[in-house]
Amino acid sequence: MSEESAEGDGSARRGRPRKWASEAERKRAYRARKADELAEPERLRAELRDARSEVRRLEKECARRERLVGMAERRLAKETRERKELEAKIVQQDNVVAFWENRARIAERRLWDLHHPGDSSE
Repeated sequence: MSEESAEGDGSARRGRPRKWASEAERKRAYRARKADELAEPERLRAELRDARSEVRRLEKECARRERLVGMAERRLAKETRERKELEAKIVQQDNVVAFWENRARIAERRLWDLHHPGDSSE
């Protein structure tokens, strides 16, 4: 008894049950799997293209931000130098003011001593 006659008379088949109802259905499933396999590399290529594009965009953004950081660091260094120079000028001016205040006190004392010769506080 052949398989064809076993199918035709409705008797039970031996072995593993069939996965596909017909040969045409099996071929359609095979072609669908093959199409998916062939489409997968194209999808991966598209993802790779998109990823590379994103990497280029991010590299440009990173370079732009690095330039901004460099500019900010240079500006900070310049402003720090200027601040130190101004602080040094302030200290210098404070010293000049203190010098002249002291000179003024000395001059006032001498004037006092000239106008009040007998009232020496020393």
